[in-house]
Amino acid sequence: METQHSLADAPPLKVIAVEVADLDPDSPSVGFGEESAEAEAEVVEVGVGVGGPSVPATEGETDQEASDEEQWESESLYADALEGLGEGPLGEEDDACSPEEAVMYRRQLRALGADRFVAETITNHSITAKKLCTAFGIRNPAFLEGAPDEAYYPLLGLGLSRELSKRQKLSHYNTIDDAVDLLKKSKNIIVLTGAGISTSLGIPDFRSDGGLYSKLEHLGLSDPQEVFDIEIFREDPSIFYSIACDILPSTNDFSPTHAFIRLLQDKEKLLTNFTQNIDDIESKAGVQADKLVQCHGSFATATCIKCGYKVSGEEIYEDLKACKVAQCSRCLRGLLQTGDRGLKRKRSSNSVRSRKGKDDTFGDDEDDDDYTVPDAGVMKPDITFFGEALPETFHDRLVKHDRDLVDLVVVIGTSLKVAPVSEVIGFLPANIPQIYISRTPVSHVDFDVDMLGDCDVVVAELCRRAGWSLEHKMIPKDQSVQVRQEEGYESRFSFTVEAGMKFLVRFVQVHETFRRPEIQALAEVHGHHVEFDVYDETSPFSIITLQNCFEARRIVGRSVLSKAIYELWGSGTTYEELHNDVQRQASPPWRKYKNTSFRFDIDAYQGKRTAQEQRDLINSFRYLGFDGTIKLDHPEEKFRIFEDWDQRARQPKQLYLGRWVANGGRDAMSQYDLKKRDYISTTSMDSELALVTANLALARPGKLFYDPFVGTGSFAVACAHFGGFCLGSDIDGRTIRGSGGRNVLSNFKQYNLEHSWLDGFIADLTNSPTRERRWLDGILCDPPYGIREGLKVLGSRDAGKGKEAYYIDGQAAHLRSDYIPPKRPYSFTAMLDDILSYAANALVDDGRLCLWMPTANEDLTVLDIPQHRCLELTSICIQPFTKWSRRLLSYRRIPSSQMQEHERTVKHQRQADSGTANDLNIFRKKRDMASSATVPVTPRLAPLRIVNSNTDCGKDADIPQLELDNLGRPRSTEGTRRWDKPTAFSELPRPSSPPGSDSLPPSPLLPLTAAVMTPTPLRRSIPKDRFSALFSTLKTQTYHDPSSRGPGSHTIRTIAWNPTGHLIATGSADRTLRIWNPDKASVKNSTELRGHTGAIERVAWNPTKEAELASCSSDGTVRFWDVRSKACTGEVKAGGEGFTLAWKPDGTEVIVGRKDDALLPIHLPPLVPTITALPPILQTVQTNQTTFNHTGSHLLLTTGAGTVKILSYPSLTLQHTLHAHTSSCFALALAPTGRHLAIGGSDALVSLWDTTEWICRHALDRMTGPVRSVGFSFDGSYLAAGSDEGSGIEIAHADTGEYVHTLPTGGPAPHVAWHPHRYWIAYSGDPMGLKIVGAAGGSL
Repeated sequence: METQHSLADAPPLKVIAVEVADLDPDSPSVGFGEESAEAEAEVVEVGVGVGGPSVPATEGETDQEASDEEQWESESLYADALEGLGEGPLGEEDDACSPEEAVMYRRQLRALGADRFVAETITNHSITAKKLCTAFGIRNPAFLEGAPDEAYYPLLGLGLSRELSKRQKLSHYNTIDDAVDLLKKSKNIIVLTGAGISTSLGIPDFRSDGGLYSKLEHLGLSDPQEVFDIEIFREDPSIFYSIACDILPSTNDFSPTHAFIRLLQDKEKLLTNFTQNIDDIESKAGVQADKLVQCHGSFATATCIKCGYKVSGEEIYEDLKACKVAQCSRCLRGLLQTGDRGLKRKRSSNSVRSRKGKDDTFGDDEDDDDYTVPDAGVMKPDITFFGEALPETFHDRLVKHDRDLVDLVVVIGTSLKVAPVSEVIGFLPANIPQIYISRTPVSHVDFDVDMLGDCDVVVAELCRRAGWSLEHKMIPKDQSVQVRQEEGYESRFSFTVEAGMKFLVRFVQVHETFRRPEIQALAEVHGHHVEFDVYDETSPFSIITLQNCFEARRIVGRSVLSKAIYELWGSGTTYEELHNDVQRQASPPWRKYKNTSFRFDIDAYQGKRTAQEQRDLINSFRYLGFDGTIKLDHPEEKFRIFEDWDQRARQPKQLYLGRWVANGGRDAMSQYDLKKRDYISTTSMDSELALVTANLALARPGKLFYDPFVGTGSFAVACAHFGGFCLGSDIDGRTIRGSGGRNVLSNFKQYNLEHSWLDGFIADLTNSPTRERRWLDGILCDPPYGIREGLKVLGSRDAGKGKEAYYIDGQAAHLRSDYIPPKRPYSFTAMLDDILSYAANALVDDGRLCLWMPTANEDLTVLDIPQHRCLELTSICIQPFTKWSRRLLSYRRIPSSQMQEHERTVKHQRQADSGTANDLNIFRKKRDMASSATVPVTPRLAPLRIVNSNTDCGKDADIPQLELDNLGRPRSTEGTRRWDKPTAFSELPRPSSPPGSDSLPPSPLLPLTAAVMTPTPLRRSIPKDRFSALFSTLKTQTYHDPSSRGPGSHTIRTIAWNPTGHLIATGSADRTLRIWNPDKASVKNSTELRGHTGAIERVAWNPTKEAELASCSSDGTVRFWDVRSKACTGEVKAGGEGFTLAWKPDGTEVIVGRKDDALLPIHLPPLVPTITALPPILQTVQTNQTTFNHTGSHLLLTTGAGTVKILSYPSLTLQHTLHAHTSSCFALALAPTGRHLAIGGSDALVSLWDTTEWICRHALDRMTGPVRSVGFSFDGSYLAAGSDEGSGIEIAHADTGEYVHTLPTGGPAPHVAWHPHRYWIAYSGDPMGLKIVGAAGGSL
């Protein structure tokens, strides 16, 4: 039971001191983070303790506190919480102050001072600290949830300090009229702008819920702001370049807010526009350079970070758009001229610090540290990153010029959270009025007038009230804005556009199920909201609601299934109703067109009118009073009566009157007509549906789209038409290559779109060469249905039987020009699952998958619609044929922030590879059975299924039964943790035995589709109190290798058990790689694998194959072995000395660590005898041992900096860093349960981490030298470590950290390895060679 403490009993809290600089306008450092010897500081103490009055800290105490790391971390935690908390009124939260109470408490604080205010509120128990925090705009942080009230004192102290340091609002400015008057009379206005003024152009802001920072989870950064961190950029510029296309301005347009700033300039009122934006749109809007300060730089220029070469930003735009790191052209020319490219040279004194530490003993060549490979510098856009100084013009303009002249400050579209720009407000004289315009309020600054809403809407309304003409195509002429005062605030107002306009869309009467989803998708493309008021698939007329005509033109202007859109003036079922509806409008829209030229006609769908009837109907609208000239060709305005008739009806059933706004985008159909296209085939998608599919995929400029069944490129061409970049693949390379100069690329050249075609390659989704990362904005595909011929996938039904020729006439078969890759039968349902799984892993947040699939017209032929838990089905469009149909399914990639678990591929169980294509293709069988079906069908969703290695793979299972987090582990659904710790590798309760067998249950962290080795006997865990007694009964067996070439020459450098424990491999310094049979100690029963010419640094077994082994050596090679045939099955040149390697759990890849701190991924695809080495990835710190988590989704590596990095795989982006030791970390091991992580270092310590909360639970300190190896017993209960020094192996209990046994070794034992299924330990270091405890007998 917890003891309840009162405030009177609570210990005095530390004084929180806030330095308020004495602002000197002549001091260049005041307020902007630079040191100044002249700047004096006044310390304002805000005491929150209750043990008496606050006592100022002495200088000595301050120095002591500054060196107190624990206090610093505590204060930093609260400061970070305060910085990241939300803004705005908190009255709707439980236990929060109302707006009225907040105003009262803020006034009371200023009137009484901090000490007296605390005494009258907290000390007198009139309000809790938790609730009082909300009065100062502080939301309760998650890390204090459930904590006692005293825990909120430091946070409250920070809030009070922040409130007292604020500029006080000027009481005589409170209304919109006051703001308008200020604009009209002021002559020197400073306008400070942020990302909010560009969002209407499709450029994302940063901190809103849907802003850029909310979409960067896939990068694995601890803080999304690190994408703009200069140190991160220098270490890995690809992180910034991966998102550059999202913030790169792709338009020359500017928003109404930019036009407003230009208007202030034209009226000679603009003093300076300080902009935090990097899009340079202010310049495009006409703001003069001498009145513009780009505080954070812009994309207008770029500079090489190595040689300082500056170029125009346009020179690297293509690289930015393609998310490709741009290299310096001058550096490249220099390398070519000197011939240094690829050569080694001495590191210069100002190069990146050495990544090798003094504790590194893995390499023999210390001179390698003095060399590096020269390369070209990276071009960095001249935008200001975190950690870089702002342009000198920012400081000079503000301090030396503007501060003494400014008479009004207008802040627009910024949250003011980035220093030093955020400090401008407090630096300017407090008597200068300040107004704020943005969507959401800020609480850390008291502006005189707050105007909340869309920035474009607010400035347009201010100009209207000021009598200024602000003309812009995005401002409707008839826009009506509602202004409402916020409850509880005397000077805060919200601006909203009144109810939107009604429009009539004139569709084509084809593809009826496609029309509505296309309009909705186009609205999303342009960031608009559309509502369908009337929609009937049997009618070509639909009524929608939009905000203005500008939105209507943007949406329908590229709609392929829309003829035109009209501003709706009235509707009715009879002409009398229509006339009444038109005339009852309070503000008749036709008056503005009184003197314009016009055309008036009738559109009668399924009806017919004589010429006289048409004239009579048109004349009935004579009251509209049009006096302009009637022009049939090119009139200024067009008006139309619409009649909707039923077939053979005598009167129309519905009537409309509208004014033409824009035509649809059907002209593109003719432009891309297949009859005119250079290269087509029988499977080419017609231009109409290809363009519609591209619209549903949200194709737009600067986005990347992929067709995995590209064929002749119909979808790719359609996406390119709308500005997207495209690439595609196909199982048959002949389709992509074409013949006679006609191919996919020639189609793009035909339409002058070749710049949008990135490339095509041969692949299918089961053998995709693309990396597993989220990089695509859209996937469009029309996969084969297997009707004409059976479905195929790359691979061979007879793999391993010798029927496939890998070499022909001495040449690799796949390199021959006439090569056709082998294929095997493929299940149609498996193909659908593969498409969805690939899309879930490859699409960015809110990316689109548009998938065509067949259906039919009778229940027997219905194919379930596939589902994936990471994909939301947004629309189902059906194209009927005579006896069957097909569907276009559109999916949205659910953002990670909206899911409880991170995306993980969930595949259905694949049917057996054997069998015919007919057996595997459900659709083909059902279609043949129902060849005469004509009955329409209703789409049916397939149940979501998940496969567990311990369950019947063919049965459906509900998703909540097993959820996976972002590291691929099973997740408990019993709620969330109180503390926000880094995501962990946790475990589910282990069953006593797997269903249906008596074998050891696989770890819950194993891949769901991992191969399972031969079952081994199940062994029970030994309690720790009995471990020593039982382990002592084990007898040790020695395995002596007589091939030793001298004293110490046979030093064993690596030990590894195979997955079943039937074999153990050792690698030695004398190049000996030997496979031992633990049951037979004689060397005659061992196998020596020969081939390496240098010391064997590491051996590791394929976790899915008991006879496959990999080894790396100081000779610079990585070899793969089959111990059954004693043969080397593959060799890879590592490009350097490899000293560590790790297998991915599914056995498809190996990661090799080189001594130059590069990681070399090696791909070993199943069923294909090809070993592929991918480009090495250089790490920025000394990299030692590596290991995968149990699903292969993450790679863990130890570093010379005393840390363990957790990287996502295969992208190798940093997810988290564990600060494990004070010096180099050498070894690490993840427990089979996934619950613990052991890390050994050069400090002779082993830290034992709980991966549930990433807390270091125990530190094992009995080693006397650097820890070279660590390992867990098969059940994860016990831990052993090997060291260079000492004379024994200490075994500890993993849960408690207690030592349970000491194994005497007679000398150092640097390498230790537990048996995978027994309590046996193998170790090296003995002069006699390998020893295995337990192999010679015992009770375990």
